[in-house]
Amino acid sequence: MMAPPPVDDPNIYLPIKIPLLAIALLQLATCVIFLVKVSMNIAGHYHLFINSVMRYPIFIGLAALIIWMFTFTFVFYVIITNRYIFLIPHIVYTIFIAILTFIVSNIFIFNDTEAKAILSASLLTLFLLICIYYEIKCYQRMKKYVPNVF
Repeated sequence: MMAPPPVDDPNIYLPIKIPLLAIALLQLATCVIFLVKVSMNIAGHYHLFINSVMRYPIFIGLAALIIWMFTFTFVFYVIITNRYIFLIPHIVYTIFIAILTFIVSNIFIFNDTEAKAILSASLLTLFLLICIYYEIKCYQRMKKYVPNVF
């Protein structure tokens, strides 16, 4: 059995990094799309909120998206440096976002909501669950082949 190459070379784990990069870019694009959508919702319907309590869920969703966008820096750091331990914050927060979108999609189902919103939230939940699965697989492979260097 061959020993894995030294960790200092960032290109050695290319078969693991390519799917991780593709997943991260797809998630980042999804995050940007929903960030624009929430921002347009705030800008276009701000006058319809009767009081500030009605604005809280939208601002909480906006904050969650901004934090999720920040966690992508960890993924790109992992891709550049092979330090797989930094993948954990992104995976944990993506699990939180998946749970949040699952709750929102169930709320949409039980309330009288447009089918487009229900489908959008349900597909986002499914997409995030698939991404979480592959990110965990990438983490496990990197953990297996890359020594923990800190």
